This record gives sequence, C-alpha cells and structure tokens, in this order.
Amino acid sequence: MSNKDIYLSVIIPCYNVERFLPACIASLQRQVNADNWEFIFINDGSVDNTSLLLRGFASLDQRVVLLEQNNQGVSSARNNALRLIRGEYVLFLDGDDYLSDNASDVIQSLLAQKPDGLLTSCMFVTDEKKLYNLGIVDGLYSVAGLYSCCAYFPTAPMLVYKSEIIKSHKLNFDENIHVGEVYAFTVDYFQYANNILVSHESFYNYVMHSQSATHIPNYKNDATILYTLHKLYGNIGEYTKIASFHVTAFKLVMSFTYNKYVKVKTVDKTAMAVLRNVFCDQLFLSCVRKVAFDKHSNIKDRLLALYICFMPLKVGFKIMCILNILLEKK
Repeated sequence: MSNKDIYLSVIIPCYNVERFLPACIASLQRQVNADNWEFIFINDGSVDNTSLLLRGFASLDQRVVLLEQNNQGVSSARNNALRLIRGEYVLFLDGDDYLSDNASDVIQSLLAQKPDGLLTSCMFVTDEKKLYNLGIVDGLYSVAGLYSCCAYFPTAPMLVYKSEIIKSHKLNFDENIHVGEVYAFTVDYFQYANNILVSHESFYNYVMHSQSATHIPNYKNDATILYTLHKLYGNIGEYTKIASFHVTAFKLVMSFTYNKYVKVKTVDKTAMAVLRNVFCDQLFLSCVRKVAFDKHSNIKDRLLALYICFMPLKVGFKIMCILNILLEKK
C-alpha cells in the first residue's frame, strides 16, 4: 500500500498488556472500512507475552507495523512511531484499550470535513460501560472557542490529529515528561491547528483498571507532574485567561497526587514529600486559586481547591481524607 493510500495511522504503544491486548487487536480486526489504515505497534520492552501476541498479529495482517524497543517509556515509543506515520490522520490507542466496532465508519465520516483535529466523546469501561459526554454542541470550533466552551478540556483518547501539522512543525512527545504527556503534546499541537471538529459520537473504549498509570503509585514519575505543569503554562500563551485550561491543569495534577495517594489512603513519608513539593509550588497554587474562585467550576473541584489554598500542609492529611469522604457523598 502506497503512502498516499493510507488514511489513518493508529499508534499503539504496549508494555506488559497481554491481559488486554487480545481485545485491542480484535477490535482492529473488526473494523469493516479500515483497509486504508495502518497499525503501528511499539513493544516497549514487555516481559510478558505482549511481544508474542504482536508478532502473531503482524504475521496475519499486512497493515501492521511492529517496532521493538528496550523499555524507554511511552513517550519514546510514540515518538518512534511518529517517525513512520504515513496516514493523513493519526490516532493514539493504548494497548489496554479498544475501539468500538463502528469506529472506522464514525472516524472516516467525521473526517470527511477535513478538520485539523477531531474531538469526540469516549466510553469509560470498568465493570460496566459509562459514556463520557463532552457536553459541547457538535460543530467546528477554533481552539480558543473550544477552550471557552469546555468546563475542562479533554485530551486523547478523544482526539484524532492531522499528520501534516505534526510533521511540518516537528511535534513530538517530551520524553522528560512521564505523566500528563498526552495533554502536553495536545497543547503544543493546538498552537498550529486552525479548527477542531467536535462530535458527541464515541468510538474509543478507555479501560479503567488497577494497573494503569493513574492508579499505581510511582513516586519518581508522579513527582514530575510539576515539570508537566510548568511546560503546559509555558506553551499555552493567550489561552491562560480561559478558566477551562486552569481546571484541566488542576485535574491533571490531582490525578497523580490527591487521587493516587490521599483518596486511597497510601500517604507514607515518600508520598508526603511528593505532595508537599507539588502543593507548595507557586505556579500550582496560582492555578488552584483560579479554580477555587471560579464560579463556573464544579463544586467538588472548588471545595478541594479551597482546602489546598488555605489548609497548611503540616496539619496533615486526615482532614483531606475526611473532605474526600464528604465530597464522595455529594
């Protein structure tokens, strides 16, 4: 298949996902209008049967491109794949997630409008499926208009990117970012996008499980969320005045701090050091204050932000745990 014939490049980084990979592969095989797709799998040094499963799929399907690398991280894996993309558009799919059976029809129908990006709803999968609806009217938006319409801004897996923008501006994932790397990439990308098509339709199934990066404590990686935060604010430019950006940054930081340690009551000395470093950062506190006093923000977010603003960290996390219980009851 020549380069000009490929419509969508699907990039799938994989690390120890043998439990979930068969469902991911099967979902790609079930796409009925995807002959002009390519599937770029990157095995990032898995020590389970991930590589075996990928080699088996590659031997059966000529659309598969398989890369093997030592364990260098998901950003490195995606960057290596980006160097090979031949499709007009790019979708990032994690090896533990999967596409709906009608994904090819949905994607190609929406992209017929030739937007610079596509943003859709997403299905979150736990014991049951739950649709995450964007809460935005379908249509073509400028980036500023999109930020203004969102309560907070979603990123991949709800996004499809235009390859030409990625290539012409040499965009890639910052390999120094270990958490929140997709949002940082998206903020970079949006600097060059003229418009984003928004649709309530859903084709991506995001599998929530206990082994994901947002669930397993990793002190070294989680501490780098501050690097991510500073990178985001360094690239956002004029959009720093839009409330949804601050809410998104707040939620991103909290997902790798409060959600991983306080909510599940795993606050030990090392966790305390990570939390203290993050919660005392002046840029983060500035972000928190904007959320706390933004009347349009979710009440749970505002209460949590107010607590962080005014409760000295040395008081401890018992009050925060109590606050968490109260918030869950609302």
